[in-house]
Order: sequence, then C-alpha cells, then structure tokens
Amino acid sequence: MPPALRPRSTPSARTQNKVNTMLMFRWTWKAPLLEMDLIMIPGTMSEEPMHSRRCIQKPFDDIEHPAGDLIDVNNPDVPSLPTRPRIQRVLLTLRDTLQSAFNSFGICRLYPRRPSFEPSKFIPSSLLAKSCLIVVQGTGSKANVLPPPFPFPNTTIYRLMSWMNSGSHQKLEPEVQHLVKDVLQATDFNIKHLEGFSVKRSLRELDKDEGREKITFPDDWIETDVTIDIPMKSRDEGPKTYTIPGFHYRPLVEVICAAFADVQASAFHLFPFKRLWKDPLDDHEERIFDELYSSDAWLEAQDNLHKLPKEPNCSLEHIIAGLMLFSDATHLANFGTAKAWPLYLYFGNLMKVLIAAIKDMGSCACPHCLTLKSKFGSLGLIKDMKSQMINLQVYATTKVIQACEFIYKYGNTVDGSKVEHTLGEGSWIPTMNQFVNKLGSLGSDPFRMLVIDFMHECELGTWKALFTHLIRLLYALSGGSQLVATLDSRFRQVPTFGNGTIRKFANNTSEMKRIAACDFEDILQCSIAVFEGLFPAEHDSAVQSLLYRFAQWHALVKLRIHSDSTVNFLEQTFKTLSWMLQKFRRDTCATFKTMELPKEKAARQRRLTQRSEPNATSMESSGARIKKFNLGTYKFHAMGDYVSTIWLFRMMDSFTTQMGELAHRALKVFYPLTSKLDSPAQLAKHKCRCRVLRWVAEAGDMPPPGTHSPADASPSMSSGQHHHIAITQGSPIQLFTFLQEYNGDPAVQNFIPKLKDHILFRLRKLDISYCDHTFTDEEHNTVIIPNNTIYSVHTMQVYYITYDFRREYDTINPRTHADIMVLSGELMPSHPYWYAWVLGIYHMEMWLMNRGQPTKQCLEVLWVRWLAPLRSHRSSMKYTHLPKVAFVDESDLDAFGFLDPSQEEEEEEEEEEGDYALSDEELEEGDDDGDGEDKEGWDGDVFDDLSF
Repeated sequence: MPPALRPRSTPSARTQNKVNTMLMFRWTWKAPLLEMDLIMIPGTMSEEPMHSRRCIQKPFDDIEHPAGDLIDVNNPDVPSLPTRPRIQRVLLTLRDTLQSAFNSFGICRLYPRRPSFEPSKFIPSSLLAKSCLIVVQGTGSKANVLPPPFPFPNTTIYRLMSWMNSGSHQKLEPEVQHLVKDVLQATDFNIKHLEGFSVKRSLRELDKDEGREKITFPDDWIETDVTIDIPMKSRDEGPKTYTIPGFHYRPLVEVICAAFADVQASAFHLFPFKRLWKDPLDDHEERIFDELYSSDAWLEAQDNLHKLPKEPNCSLEHIIAGLMLFSDATHLANFGTAKAWPLYLYFGNLMKVLIAAIKDMGSCACPHCLTLKSKFGSLGLIKDMKSQMINLQVYATTKVIQACEFIYKYGNTVDGSKVEHTLGEGSWIPTMNQFVNKLGSLGSDPFRMLVIDFMHECELGTWKALFTHLIRLLYALSGGSQLVATLDSRFRQVPTFGNGTIRKFANNTSEMKRIAACDFEDILQCSIAVFEGLFPAEHDSAVQSLLYRFAQWHALVKLRIHSDSTVNFLEQTFKTLSWMLQKFRRDTCATFKTMELPKEKAARQRRLTQRSEPNATSMESSGARIKKFNLGTYKFHAMGDYVSTIWLFRMMDSFTTQMGELAHRALKVFYPLTSKLDSPAQLAKHKCRCRVLRWVAEAGDMPPPGTHSPADASPSMSSGQHHHIAITQGSPIQLFTFLQEYNGDPAVQNFIPKLKDHILFRLRKLDISYCDHTFTDEEHNTVIIPNNTIYSVHTMQVYYITYDFRREYDTINPRTHADIMVLSGELMPSHPYWYAWVLGIYHMEMWLMNRGQPTKQCLEVLWVRWLAPLRSHRSSMKYTHLPKVAFVDESDLDAFGFLDPSQEEEEEEEEEEGDYALSDEELEEGDDDGDGEDKEGWDGDVFDDLSF
C-alpha cells in the first residue's frame, strides 16, 4: 500500500469483531482529483484478478462463505480464535473526477466522474447565450423518411404543405411573408406542379408513404380503451366496470428512446456536475445552483445508478434521463365546452405534475408533510417549521391496499368510517399510486417527485390573495371607491419596461379581469409605488414594508441561478416575510371590517343561482359577506418548502409549470383545423404530420418548417458590441437652427459649448476628475462639426450579459423608454449610480485639429437631463423602501448634459414620483451629511432594490 493511501477511518479494538459484517472501507488516495474506494471481497489470493471497471458489492447475507469460515457461536467446544480470515482480496475502484478551469465569470464545473460527452461543444456559440437551445439541423435521415419532396410528388407541393402545417392557423402578416419568402420565391418552386392540386389528397399522402402504408415511428400514437372499476353503494353489488374509449398515448420507453436518438439530444447534458463560483475578491468558492442536471437529486441518482449491475453483454454507459411530467385541463376554444387534458413530458437534461394521491379538501393537504390544515395559519413559526421537517409524508401502501379491500371486496362505501379510519391520518385516497406500484420496489418516493408549483402557488395563489385583500382594505377606508380609482389610475400610468418584463396596464387592475400569472407578476413588481400613500400613515409603512419583502422573496425564488449565499438569504427573507404576514393579519387587517369585492359578490350569487332549483327562493342574504385575510391555506403553507426544493432540484425555471401552460397553445392551434369530431384522434394526427415534416426537412439538411436559422439574428446582437445606434442621416439637425427654435428653453442653454466639452473630454481620454472641466474657447475651436450638423436617431439598443450568463438587450427611446442608469463616475460615491432621462440620441462626423493636422472622428452621444436620489428619503433593504429620484432643478448649470453611450448600463425601470424637480439641497449629491447608515450596503442593496 503506498504511503499516500490512508484509511478515512480505522475500526477500533472495540469494533474489530464487527469488521467482517461491514465488508467495505473507504480510503482516499492523496492524488489530485482522484478518489478510490477500497472494497474487500471474500475469496482466495490465488484467484485471477477481476478486470471489470466497477465491482458491485453484495449484501453480507447473500455471500456464500466456505464451511470452514463459519463459526458456531453457540457451541462452546469450538474455539472462536484463531479463525480463518474472511477478507482475503482487495479491489480498488477509481473515481476519476474532473474539474474544469474557471472561466471569465469565475465559474467552473466539477464532475464526480469524467464525462465522455459535453453538449456545449456541439452547440453553436450564438445559441449558447439564448434561453432555449434549439439544434437546427440534424445528421442523417430517420427510418422510413426520405429527403424532400417526400412524401409528395414534387417540391412545390412539399413547400406549400409545410407552410400550411406550420405557424399559426391564422395566417397573418408574418405567415404571408413566410409563404412568399419560403414557398413562392424558392428556386425549386414551379407553378405547373400545382395543376390538379388537392389539399385533402396531399394530406393523405402525408399520412401514408408510396406503398400506401402509414409512416410509423416506434413512439407513435396508440389508441386504446381504459377500463376502470367503480364501487357501488350497495354491499351486495360488486364494483361496476366502465370502459372509456379513445384514449391516445405514446409509450413512455419508446418516447425516451426517440428523444435520445433525436437531433435535440446533442444538447442534452448526460453527466451531472457541480457548478462552482470563485469570488474574485477573496477567492472563496461557492456552489452555484442553476439547472436540474447540476442538482443534488441528480447527482445522488447518478451515484445510485452506478452501483447497479450492468445489463448482460452491455458496455454502454449508464446515464440519467430526467423526466418532468405536467398534466392539466385546457379549453380548446374561446367559446364552447371543448376541453382536453393532455399529459406533457419534458426532459431535464436540456437547458431549458405528478398526482400525490392525496384526498381533496382533506385534513392533510400538503404532499410533503403531515401538518394538519388547521395548523397552516402558523406560517413561519418555529413549531410550523419543525413540523414540516419532522412529520414528512410517507406513502402508506399497506393502508391503501387495506382500504381498497374494504371497498371492492367487502362493499364498504368510499366515505365510510372504515375507509376514513384507515386513510384519514395522511388524507390518502383508496387508489394505488402507479409510481409506487411500478417503481416502489426501486426506492421511488412519490412525494419527493412532487415539486412546488410557483406560478399557481404564488403568483396565482399567495400574491393574488394578498393583493385582493389590499383592495378590500382600500374599499373599507373612508372614500374607498375613490382610493381604488386612484390605484387603477396609477397602474395605467406605469410605463412598459424591457422586452415584455412590464406590460401596459390597460384595464382597471383592481377588477382583475382576464389577468394571467404574468400579469400578477407585473402587478407585484409595480405595487410598491402604486400603493404608497393610499393607506393611513400608521398602516401605510407596514403595507409598504410587506410589499417590499414579498417582492424581494418573489425575486429571490425566481432567480435563474442560485448560490449558497442567495439560498441562505432566501431562507432569511422567508422568515422575515412570514413574520410580516402574521403582523399584517394581526394589526392591519384586524383594524378594518373588510367585505367581499363587487366581483366576489357577483360570482357567489351566480354560483347560488346555478345550484338552486327553478322557482326556489334562496335563503342567503344578497348583501356582501365579511372576508378576512386567510393564512391557513396550503399555498401559504407551501412557502416553507421553497428553500429545500431549491437545494434539491435547483432553480424554478427547471420545473416551472409555465412550460406546460405554454404547451397548451399547440393544442389550441391545431384544434381549429379539426372537424370537432373525435378531436383527440385528429389532434394526434396533426402532431404526427408536423413531426414527419420536421424529420423530412432534417433528412434533407434543411431547417424545419416555420423556423429560422440562427444566422438570421441581428449582427449587433451576435457581434458582442456594447450598443447599437443606426448610422442614418434621415433626421439631420442644424445646430443654430435648432437653438433658435428652442430659444429660451433651459435645456439648450450652452448646448454647443457643453457638446464640445464632452467631445474633448472623450477624445483626449481624460481622467474622470476632468468630467466637469470647462475648456477654453481656443480649445473649443479645435472641434469642427461639418455644416454644424448632427444626426438624430429614434432608438438605441444596449447589449449586456445577465446574471445567469445570457446575452440580452434593452431599447432606449427618448419618447417611450428614456430612463437610464450608469455607474457613478465619482471616486468615492455616496450612491453607486447616476440616473438620467434621455432627451436625444445623436451621431456625428467631426474633425479634431491636433497640432494643425485635422483628424476625422465619428462620435455617438446621448443628450440627457440628470436625476438624483432624494436626500430625505432612506432606501435600502434595511429600510424596505425603493430609491426615489427626481430631476435636478433646471436652473442648475449641470441639469442637462451629454453622455457617452458606451458608459450607459441599461434601461432603468423607474418608480417615478411625478414630474417635478428639486433643488440641490433636496438632492443627494457628493458626501452624505447623515449618520452613515445610508451608506451601508449600498453596493448590494441598490441592486436588489432596482430589480423589482
């Protein structure tokens, strides 16, 4: 044994007699990134050594020991020592771990086993920065599929049918453009091919190949009947069998095989790893939590998989296929009752809900713990957190089987006392969970598979409940209707932000009509400024702090990449938020008598009308009912599970139910194309047609129908530039004419001298200490602008890297999105950012005289009006308030100026307090004259504040 090979633990003399029952010790070989398992296996030293890469140990009871090696401890005549040593052979299993180098972001990967495949090497770099990876072209053709025009007689009909079966069923402008560009203007398009063309005949050709046989795939759709047994009320009657026809499905194993054989599989991560981040300041390392394949659950499953014996005569590697299931009902049409209940399968291997078998409205509504529903109101308390950690849900297979016997064998009713006594402890139902039935013997835990549903539990759950009760509180105040109208008016004034980050609030937000989860998220991000000042002073501060903490918790949960620090911070934020929710219910809510909202009252009365019999008189009051803020729901209780779920499964985007909700759109697109008769079969046929056309396109090395090549991306986005301003001369501005037109406007005071000061400062590359320097007239004369003309453009795109290493952009428009923020240029800033309102975006050609020699330069500038934080307003996470900024007074000489576009960070989402300006004394400028508490944590606090 080499000197560097040392045991991790050595059995003491007290436990020497137990060594033979353990059969395995662990040693660490002190070599870089190499770990060894020392496995001791009974045998003789003369045996041939084993050459397999891994050795799977057997349980002690399964090992056949030599007769002389067994000792009868009950026979006193047989000496116990000396004995023949049972462990006679040593095998070393090497674990070849691999750690990549730290990249420019300080990120590296740590593989517990050296991978043989790295998907990022096979993906174009332009796609790595996008949120969804799509491998456009494939290699090789699929079985039974030939290149285009298969299965049609010519390429013209192939292109026409591909256009028909792609995109939206409403062929609007983009679809018509797609028709002209990809079909009519194609080089192989021939109008003569369409003589005698028939859509129905072409669809039949698409469904069948040349031999009039249907094109089949191993994972094709299968139609079958489902038979279920329904227990009857009478004990004398046995269960009645019902057959449900027309169930369409695709075999799960074949679907997995097809997915890994598809071209998309080249983007799959097959080997889990840990992602590490090194702090550039102190070099300490933290674990990064992002995708599912870097989670502890995946690493644990991969480790368990390697311990299983391999299939006979199989030398292939064992990998994990991460399956994510989602199922929900959806309406197929805007009018009518047509519905579908699809089951979607997603693969967690790609960068990008199960049924818990728990009784609806039962006493134990949580799929993760046995906390009673009556205790849900203790959100965040120590006893509640302990209950969630100790009283975990365990599937009671024996009790479920016993309850099924009571029902189907002995004729007891489903809601009878025997069934309730058997299953009531965990609110289970008398139906065997099929995951337990099929995978329970392999250690599958159905409750651990269930992940949190953030979209429905938070945005459509807890936040909707809190927002609704805040509206009730406004109505309960004096002049409540006017306060609600003010709230709606403020929401309508909120400008849009980003590429769909904040959308326009067009309707009365308080009515919550036709609002989706994304809309409730927008409401949360804007609610702090909108609700400010609507409540009495003694309650307004509490509401503001509650909204701040809720938005902070929401933002932390939705992070697309986590670290040890952010998860710990999320845990602390949840404790603070839960305490604030308890205080809000105890103090603020108890002060006011809140009633149903008008929409709640109308909905309740409609339900009563639908349930009541004709000509029957309702005994219930027609007035509004009292409504209280209720923390005792499962959705509030589930907030305590988010931290543990992130530790186990990583970021929310890996398993959000939003993917399934968006997948409903495909069914809704296909449904208008059906005859509305036997819709499931026709929907399956349309999906199969699209799949055939995609595979035919891949066989011909062509992009799938309805997709566009990544090369079509804008060159500015893919070139790595900081920003893009169009160099057009369509809007020239003659400087002296411009100044004469706006004569008397404070914004154009000293416009040309300030512009030349800015130009000289940039071209001479002066130190930041010269940013307020005023150059002489002689120096100004060295700047020559031909014809005194500059050119204005309407928009500017700013490109940046997001915190999760994606490349995104914001658009600056002086008319609609003029708010920007830049890093402070001060050497010792009291605030980390400068804020400005963009008045104009310009580019120009100019000449700079340098020692008598003119040099041509092209320059881009932003004309801005500066804003500054309010001195009297305290903001940060400590004070639970967002920063407030206001315009610098127009009388200030530095109220207006110019900015280098390359200095601009990104578009700012600004919570404005109105169009007003403040004097220097009211604005935060230079060193703070306060007590210094404002400066603490600015670097982290302001970033978090501005993210809402």
